[in-house]
Amino acid sequence: MLFRSGLCWALAGIVFSAAAGVAAQLAQSHRVAIGLGVLAVAAAYLLRAVGDLVDGNPGWLSWLSPIGWSQQIRPFAGDRWWVALIPLLATLVLVPVATVLRSHRDLGSGILPDRLGPARGRMGTVDGLAWRLQRGQLIAWSAGMAAMGFILGSVAENVTGFVTSDQMRQYIELLGGEKALVDAFLAAEVSILGTITGLAAIATESRLRGEESSGHAELLLSTPASRLAWAMSHVLMSLAGVAVVLVLAGAAIGLGHGMGTGDPFGEMARMTWAGVVHIPAVWVMTGIVVVLWGWVPRATAVAWGVWVAFLMLGELGALLDLPAWVMNLSPFAHSPQLPGSEVDVIALGGLLLVAAALIVAGLVGWRRRDLHP
Repeated sequence: MLFRSGLCWALAGIVFSAAAGVAAQLAQSHRVAIGLGVLAVAAAYLLRAVGDLVDGNPGWLSWLSPIGWSQQIRPFAGDRWWVALIPLLATLVLVPVATVLRSHRDLGSGILPDRLGPARGRMGTVDGLAWRLQRGQLIAWSAGMAAMGFILGSVAENVTGFVTSDQMRQYIELLGGEKALVDAFLAAEVSILGTITGLAAIATESRLRGEESSGHAELLLSTPASRLAWAMSHVLMSLAGVAVVLVLAGAAIGLGHGMGTGDPFGEMARMTWAGVVHIPAVWVMTGIVVVLWGWVPRATAVAWGVWVAFLMLGELGALLDLPAWVMNLSPFAHSPQLPGSEVDVIALGGLLLVAAALIVAGLVGWRRRDLHP
């Protein structure tokens, strides 16, 4: 059974690998290609989640998602192996598309051309440069997470419609009623968006490694700009950027939910706070990137694997009956699940201290080492 389940998810991975091949031909830089890939995964998850909630299980939107295809194979309940033909056919389409696109672009370029900047620079500080380099992906992350949050918030009231048995309704009443069920759904969705925002932290902070390996940092540091000021400009941009992303995501969830309940402003305030309490955990991801880049710059990409490990701990830790101390290694495990629970100030303070310690350690390593290609 476990082999069949793993095979189902492997099919989803094959589809996304083929999609990554297409993205690599469209984008000129690996950074943009990664962004397109992350967008594809987020869109697949959103189609599956919204499709199942709005239209029932499975909704038609779920059939547009590679994640939905993997789940509809149902290795534990029906073995509908004919569904496996869909991801295989999608892969057979995407691979030739990537090959054709590759033959129509020049080496080192992409199908989508980069926009040229102004002939004369107008930035006089490293902070302005960091904003110029980071603003595109931060705006894209903010817009994408806000849209996803609004959709999830707008379907929250439909959760109670899936409870049909009298026993389950009685159980929900004991837990606090239908409002408690809706709050639990909202808390789960905010938690998911908080975890996804960890990818934004990695993507933005990895710009330090990209600027160094491309030689841009060496040219910049030949000016009066100091090493610490340059690094801190990107660190602060990442910290502020992911905070804005989570605030907007929480507010969007509240707006979507509030438009259904008739209290949009009250729900926006409540869900914005629910998003804010996830910021320290995401900042820990920023710190992990900084400490890797500061001491072992070639290993900066390991942060992506660390995020996957944290995700697996959150999704499979309880299922695998892992010890509590193992599950607590993930910073996302310490974020309050709002609405519906109490805020653990000590836990949030601990996350902030860990994030600060990682960032300081990374900056110390950066000051002590030489530039590396």
